[in-house]
Amino acid sequence: MTRSLPWLLSLTAIALDARAQAYDVFSSAYLYELGFYGLYPTTSFKSSGLTPPLLNFPRWDEQKCSDGYYVIAQKGKLVSDPGPTIFDSRGELVWADDSYGVVFNLQIQSYKGENYLTFWSSPDGSSHGYGRGTYYMLDSSYQLFRHFEPAGEGLRGDLHEFKITEHGTALMTIYNPVPADLTSIGGPEQGWAVDCLFQEIDIATGELMFEWSAIENVAISDAVRYFAGEDDGTTPETAFDFFHINSVDIDAEGNYVVSGRHTSTILCISPQGEILWTLGGDANDFRDLSDGRATDFMYQHHARLHGNHTLSIFDNAASERAGPASKQGHSRGMLIQLDTTDMTATLLHEYFDPDNPRTTVSQGSMQVLDDRVVLGYGWLPFITEFAPDDGSVLCAVELAPWVAARWGLVNTYRAFKAPSWVGKPTDPPAIYLDPADGRVFVSWNGATEVRRWVLQGAEWTDLKSETSTKTRGGDEQGTKFTDLDVVEKNAFETALDLTDDMPRYIRVAAVDEHGGVLTHSQVVDRHVGNAPRNWAYNALVCAAIFVALVGAVLLAIGRRGRKAMLGNVSRACDVAAAWRDTVATSLGRDGVCERYTARTWWRDWGGAKPHELQSIYQE
Repeated sequence: MTRSLPWLLSLTAIALDARAQAYDVFSSAYLYELGFYGLYPTTSFKSSGLTPPLLNFPRWDEQKCSDGYYVIAQKGKLVSDPGPTIFDSRGELVWADDSYGVVFNLQIQSYKGENYLTFWSSPDGSSHGYGRGTYYMLDSSYQLFRHFEPAGEGLRGDLHEFKITEHGTALMTIYNPVPADLTSIGGPEQGWAVDCLFQEIDIATGELMFEWSAIENVAISDAVRYFAGEDDGTTPETAFDFFHINSVDIDAEGNYVVSGRHTSTILCISPQGEILWTLGGDANDFRDLSDGRATDFMYQHHARLHGNHTLSIFDNAASERAGPASKQGHSRGMLIQLDTTDMTATLLHEYFDPDNPRTTVSQGSMQVLDDRVVLGYGWLPFITEFAPDDGSVLCAVELAPWVAARWGLVNTYRAFKAPSWVGKPTDPPAIYLDPADGRVFVSWNGATEVRRWVLQGAEWTDLKSETSTKTRGGDEQGTKFTDLDVVEKNAFETALDLTDDMPRYIRVAAVDEHGGVLTHSQVVDRHVGNAPRNWAYNALVCAAIFVALVGAVLLAIGRRGRKAMLGNVSRACDVAAAWRDTVATSLGRDGVCERYTARTWWRDWGGAKPHELQSIYQE
């Protein structure tokens, strides 16, 4: 009874957490938040080594949440395999790649009519709130299409922004330490400041189209954050970050809209590099028609332009750096109407969950879609979807429980909901077969067009016939595989049952919604399988081999070493006896030495035979 008590308590706790079984998505109301499933719950598979986070849906609506893809790049101290990741609307893994390491700003963007995955990555990660790395574009087969570096000697791409424009160009941010006079904020005269730049690069040619520098256009004293912290401006490595650029966008007239977090401002910059207007901060140019609520954002992220002169902003309302406090008690999404003729700003909508307001001190995003607004909370690994008109909560997603999220142990810079994505990986589906399981597991990392899996089988003679047919240029109609079972694809990995009467050799075919075969997995002998041995089995085998080897070595040493040792001891006794006879003679005593009379204990040691006690040297 004592041993079964923990299991009974666990089952009772899960039963009380009624929402955990309410839908075909994982939805836990209480236990997940308390860390019952772990500080960073993950999902594992038989056919793949990927371990994506287990997404929790504390809020879910079948009619409003069951479409699209979540585009996330999880990272943090608890994330052992960070990287770009795509989930479907129910939290099932679609694609992941942990070969890039820590990734920022994963998005799906369009270039010349085709969709691409774009992100920033660097082997060194980020430091002091910015990064020095490379931008990547992957095509629909997840192959590298382009990678980018900024133009200019010694400049590296920053993690905050990589936006593809309608003109076939890319906007990217750069952080570059430069000498600066910091006396206006209480720093050294011969100090260092971070110059925040952005460039517009032609994607096809790599040509630099435009560049703008913050330190050449914005006064260092405009920073609202305090001159405090590790970036004290005394060295290039600790250059003071007075502006902190974190987003860039472009309008139809070619004007750029830039977000400066540490000045709490949104700037509009002309194609000639002049600042046309400033929204928010100490240099605000707009009259606020919403009693100050349209311009009181602080430490914001992700400013984006939309139709009819509207602007969306993710207002953090908090910062990890020392500075004045925000009037807002929580983070929020803002949709602002701008009138650049009369210079007025009106808050149209703000988005936050009044039942569960969140405050995130860094990172974050706001995505405006036709039917929803998606907020990613950055430092907090949470995503919330709102109705665009009334701001009601539609869906809520969590990558980690609150007990870990509050310390930033799991986070994501931005998070997006993509209405569509078509993935066509070049690698074949992966299958796992252990004959003891009686099932075959199949998955295809990145494939979005698979609707069902078809288990197929063949005997050895059929395989030889298929090989011969293909060698002569035959097609799939010449193969002798027969369909054995069909299973709908409802998750990243699917299990298909095996029976004893099935052919010996099997494979799995991926079939699309029209019944067309996309590709096949490898062929596996179901009597042998392809599953690697588990670690416990391997450990036992290794231990048995080690013990056998040690035993053999000791046995060999025992047989040879015993003879040599006993012979040498016998010779030593002969020498000692001769010395004793000599001494006795010189002393006038009987020189006869009775050998072994005093040292007979070893004579039969180990069952030694008489001839083994003979000296190996002849006197």
